[in-house]
Amino acid sequence: MEGGHSVPHLSSDITGETVVVGVPELGTATIFEKRGKIWEKQEVIIPDGGLGRFGWCVSISGNALIVGAPQLNESGAAYVFHRSGNNWKQAVKLLYDGPAKGDGFGEDVAIDRSTAIVGVAGDDETGRDSGSAYVYFREGNAWRQQAKLIPSDSAKGDAFGSSVFVLGNTVVVGSNGNTHNGVRFCGAAYVFTRRDGVWTEQAKLTASDAAKADRFGTAVSMSEKTIIVGAPFRDTEAKVDAGAAYTFLLDGNTWKEQGKLLPKNAQKGQKFGTGVAMTPNIALVGAPWDDDVKVGSGATYSFVRTEGVWQQKEKVVPHDVGEDYHFGFSVNVSENAAIVSAHNLPHGAPTWPHGQGVQAYVFNTIEDFGTPPFSVKPIGLKATTLGLVKKTDLLQNFPNPFNPETWIPYRLAHNDDVRFTIYDANGVLVRSLDLGHQATGHYINLSSAVYWDGRNQGGEHVASGLYFYTMYTGDFKATRRMLIQK
Repeated sequence: MEGGHSVPHLSSDITGETVVVGVPELGTATIFEKRGKIWEKQEVIIPDGGLGRFGWCVSISGNALIVGAPQLNESGAAYVFHRSGNNWKQAVKLLYDGPAKGDGFGEDVAIDRSTAIVGVAGDDETGRDSGSAYVYFREGNAWRQQAKLIPSDSAKGDAFGSSVFVLGNTVVVGSNGNTHNGVRFCGAAYVFTRRDGVWTEQAKLTASDAAKADRFGTAVSMSEKTIIVGAPFRDTEAKVDAGAAYTFLLDGNTWKEQGKLLPKNAQKGQKFGTGVAMTPNIALVGAPWDDDVKVGSGATYSFVRTEGVWQQKEKVVPHDVGEDYHFGFSVNVSENAAIVSAHNLPHGAPTWPHGQGVQAYVFNTIEDFGTPPFSVKPIGLKATTLGLVKKTDLLQNFPNPFNPETWIPYRLAHNDDVRFTIYDANGVLVRSLDLGHQATGHYINLSSAVYWDGRNQGGEHVASGLYFYTMYTGDFKATRRMLIQK
């Protein structure tokens, strides 16, 4: 998915409480399981049949895992594994049926339940490196090819299959070498949908401001009716290769560009958009050449969509990041947990999982990326290297609108007294909540956020309408709105 860069490929994925980390330099994929608050190594997978950069890309869904080996026997392969108890067993080795060497079958892979897709950006079907993607469907324990996808306007150099993603009956395929409307290598992404086992091209996505060599389509992801596409070589405000990411929203049967995501204080050459991931209303974007900490140390940004508008929430960099770590090369998210890969060069930093090649960081998206608690029961992960509260902040209550009760989350950077007040739309004090002295930390879930039962100081339920809640602690004061809807 992020091939073609001058660093080893970095790949990891997460589903529920299982993490997989690919290390193509060693030809392995390592499985970690969450036990309480600790991630424990469960198994190191080494496939039958040799290396071939096995681990170049990984994708996991429930009890199924697919791993790409794009250089195996010069044409590439992909391996599917099934979980049986506490072990992973090889179910099938998918092989390329194309005639050419070096096509890179397995350059990117994706899996969702019973559907898997393998990208072949070097396929010469309609011209050198025009590209293709193979879709497989699971029947029992067998995986059978269901389709070979080729876009309707396939052409030489398109690199269709450079990135892939599948969700239910929809796949998104990046084509980061595509030339569109005469703009060379601006890139594109294609959407295909399945009905009765037949795959049909639904849309070609391009950036509305496409420019030469943007490489739009280098990374793709999807959640429900939203697609995000990375364009890491997009120039922004005279900053060469600063990068961008674009979101598209499904309106009826039409995909429409909704937003262009850009980092605050974009940097030349940071390649924002190399990695992208989504959950509903949350987007994570990697910028692995970000130089804020050290040269090429990297960063990952979180964005939240509110009423159709995307806003940046956090920029995350691990405290132990070093030069040329390229943190953010691969990003993936599952519910409230995210995993971000970084390259571990020999600068004395801790390594995970094998002592060389790759280290991966697991985050709680709410605590570390500042995203709202869309799930009222966060899974409680702590970052492997983060966790410190950087600033005091008042977050949006949840649920909202509500009836009759709600929770108000906040973060506290220093030990201090904390107090909340709630006013109605006329400025009348409804309720005062004095929490006393609180320790620094994240107060964001059902067990720790401020609880309001929708009653006034006299214990009476208040009426429907708009209310304002304010947090006071030290010199900090912030106010947000909430709505009772009966």
